[in-house]
Amino acid sequence: MADALWGLIARVVAIASFSRLGWVARLVAPAVRVRRGHVRAAMARAGVPLGVAARVYVDLVRGALELLWLSGRLCRDPESARRVVRDRVRLDDASHATLTKELDGGPVVIAASHTANFELASYWLARELSARGRPAAALVTRQGVGAADRFVTSLRRAFGIEPLAPHTGGAPPSRRALEVLRSGGAVAVVIDQAPATAGVTAPFLGAPARVDVAFASLAARAGARVVFVAAHREGADVHVRVLGVAGPPRTAASRVALARRATALLDGFVREHPESWMWLHRRWKAPAVRARVERPRALWGIRAVETRHAG
Repeated sequence: MADALWGLIARVVAIASFSRLGWVARLVAPAVRVRRGHVRAAMARAGVPLGVAARVYVDLVRGALELLWLSGRLCRDPESARRVVRDRVRLDDASHATLTKELDGGPVVIAASHTANFELASYWLARELSARGRPAAALVTRQGVGAADRFVTSLRRAFGIEPLAPHTGGAPPSRRALEVLRSGGAVAVVIDQAPATAGVTAPFLGAPARVDVAFASLAARAGARVVFVAAHREGADVHVRVLGVAGPPRTAASRVALARRATALLDGFVREHPESWMWLHRRWKAPAVRARVERPRALWGIRAVETRHAG
């Protein structure tokens, strides 16, 4: 029943023009009250004008509407959905040249973030890899609502992304991610979520945050290069920027350094485009479990680093 409702909403949204979804988002966003206090507190701590918060919610609603639109169009006019992915995701010349070089050069870990419509950007990446005859996958977490999780998963698969989530059966996500990379593909990993128990600490938007080292560990095990990317929105277009690249880390210390570098790059980007980051994340929360000495594993079973907590 819930899945049918999602499908019905998607078909209704798909009646509109893609470029007019921003107008709908501006009408709907003021009614979205999710974590408003958290967003304002995080922005105040980072020194971001609180007026930006309204734009964050507009962008959030618009991103959700765009995914519904794509799903609805896949049912009635698949070519129009693919055309949006091709035409609405843009890269500046330098970013395009860098990303093309890295994708042509071998396995790549994409260190991504919840900026602009990151789902749309990932569909564009899958399209680029498909043209090269290589696979695209993403290490993901499950959505809290089953129908929403199935909706997002089906959309990712429709656009050529293999979602790798824990507890879904089959090979463990980390093993499958290594297989994708060793076949010359790319795996996207979001770097801006607080890990459950593992990670290191780094400054992020005005406060210490725990940083997941899983993407660096994955790159080390696969011998893959790392490309740091983020995106901001201009109207109906999502502009993806390559923030930096790095070779596979060789030591535990270099993996930690790489994770901290990723956080610093994202910090700078968010300060430049604060409306484009998902401030709703509880990015600075404490670990769920603390032990005197623990050997944590980051998300998806990829070993990170040992941490010590005072008892």
